[in-house]
Amino acid sequence: MKYLTMLFCFAWLLAAPAAADVQYARPSDREVAAAIENVEDAVREFERALDRDFRRSTLRSDEAEVDVENFLKDFQTDIERLSDRFDRKYSASGEATTVLRKANDIDEFVRSQPPSFEGRSEWDVAAAVLSALAAAYETSFPIAAEDNARRINDAELEDAAESISEHARAYRKALKQAFAKEERDALEAARDQAEALSDAAETLRSRIRSGKPASGEAGVVAAEFAALETAVEGRTIPESAEADRQAMADALGKIEQAFGTE
Repeated sequence: MKYLTMLFCFAWLLAAPAAADVQYARPSDREVAAAIENVEDAVREFERALDRDFRRSTLRSDEAEVDVENFLKDFQTDIERLSDRFDRKYSASGEATTVLRKANDIDEFVRSQPPSFEGRSEWDVAAAVLSALAAAYETSFPIAAEDNARRINDAELEDAAESISEHARAYRKALKQAFAKEERDALEAARDQAEALSDAAETLRSRIRSGKPASGEAGVVAAEFAALETAVEGRTIPESAEADRQAMADALGKIEQAFGTE
């Protein structure tokens, strides 16, 4: 199962507690696609390991009856739907939530059985890769009843970084109106800070586009934006520039959500 060791690392990294101002190692779209593929493979191995009579049985409880074979077929269909729909422009968070919730039911059943249950070892592997997938969607496995999978994909993050870069350049041009003539040094410092923010956002965009880790670059963008806010603190900003500032703040909020610093 390719990438399995890597995904175990993701599960550990993303599930580890972090301070509110510390970003985490967000997996790229390519790595999430690999996680979905690993789930498909692991669940298939689990199904193959099950006793044939059990696969064809019906589980009954006070609440419901479950045809095991049909349930597993539906589960595989849900995983395939997640795989088919996930791409750079669509994170398939709803589909991931559906997969994790159905996996919850299997996990609860398997863990209620004795260790000798056929397929137990294979399910333990499946549960591990499901944990890695859940971590990529900012949740955990088993998924809590009140929780949902959520993810901002690479294309959306690239757009957010590009928005910050473009609006920072426009903001820089409008800053002259916020400073008095005798404040040339302060004006130039603010302009330099706006340019630094634009450059940092471009670097972040480039890293995301190349599929490289970008948590540090996301932190730099946040720091440069905070420094720009300090540079213009107490000043009356032109209306057009205030619109640019709000656009940057909105885009930064999306970046911070994706990297766990919101």
